[in-house]
Amino acid sequence: MHFSIVAILLVSIAVTGLLMPMLIKLFSLKRLVDNTERRKIHDREIPTMGGTGFFGAFMITLLLFGSYEQLAAHRVEILTISVMFVVGLRDDLIELRPVSKLIAQLVPAFLLIYLSNLVFLSFNNFLGIGDIPYWFGVTLSLLTIIGLTNSFNLIDGLDGLACSLALLGSLVFGSWFYYQGVDYYSFIAFAFAGSLIGFLYYNWQPAKIFMGDTGALVIGFLLAILAIRFIEYNAMLPAGTFLKFNSGITLAISILIVPIFDTLRIIIVRLILKRSPFVPDKNHTHHMLLRLGFSHAQSTLILVFVNIAFIGLAFSLDFLGDNMLMPIIISLAVSLSFVLNYFVRKRLASLNFDAKGTRLEVIKSHRKAS
Repeated sequence: MHFSIVAILLVSIAVTGLLMPMLIKLFSLKRLVDNTERRKIHDREIPTMGGTGFFGAFMITLLLFGSYEQLAAHRVEILTISVMFVVGLRDDLIELRPVSKLIAQLVPAFLLIYLSNLVFLSFNNFLGIGDIPYWFGVTLSLLTIIGLTNSFNLIDGLDGLACSLALLGSLVFGSWFYYQGVDYYSFIAFAFAGSLIGFLYYNWQPAKIFMGDTGALVIGFLLAILAIRFIEYNAMLPAGTFLKFNSGITLAISILIVPIFDTLRIIIVRLILKRSPFVPDKNHTHHMLLRLGFSHAQSTLILVFVNIAFIGLAFSLDFLGDNMLMPIIISLAVSLSFVLNYFVRKRLASLNFDAKGTRLEVIKSHRKAS
């Protein structure tokens, strides 16, 4: 790998490592902690808003290594990422109502789409559809950005989980952009990956600090940008180009499959149970793994491994194209969910617990429901 990429990784790791101990101490003194409450599943106070550390390290790395031309050309993306950071910061300091939070997220999303033209203009022959109307492309882009932004917010329920999955996505997207010569997006992906590595040391079980919405919203928003740009650039590559994928859309989904599928699954479950999609519960995939007796670290590693397996599968079967590969990936994700649910119910039954999921109430953990 080119020396500059290694330097970017090392600097962002180092800056995060310098910032985090100071922030942990500061937030503890100022009582900016995730308190133990009825709906939480952790049993001690832990500093939150750790996203300020890796976001700060990420921005410092951009300023240190980014040329004036790069920063000027992509100022809209930098601005909107910063706005999303402020939205998360506001929610961590003074909790926003779900509707207010969603409206606040729409502002940077609309600005990003309108000012940087981050719009899907084609389905790339997925389902036999080529070009799509502009209004539909804007809608699809908006749903993608808001959906991914909130998916990482929702999955941030275990020590190190959201950070590990974001790190995996950043490294995969960054490597692809690097090999295709798309320097800027490779640059921001590796700068972000380095900051996440530095943060993961403090966020791994037992976590010394949580990222909070300050970090989770930034992670989802930035990865949404990388995913859309990946699909866009991949479609424009000439046939026969190294690492041009026939199933670009499916591969992008596979890179982020765990947060995407878990979010869709939890929304469907809540609607079936006639509950609001915005009301936190303990039915996420990581909660199910906790019910099976796995620790935070073990559950996180399992989900990261599953995500890597999906990426490998999508890469191996890329020749099938999106029309054939997408149903395979979705069917496999659904099947694994049913298998996991079966084992959870079986374990709960053997422990004489209610199959509705009260087991989590007695699991000693350090995270809140989401």
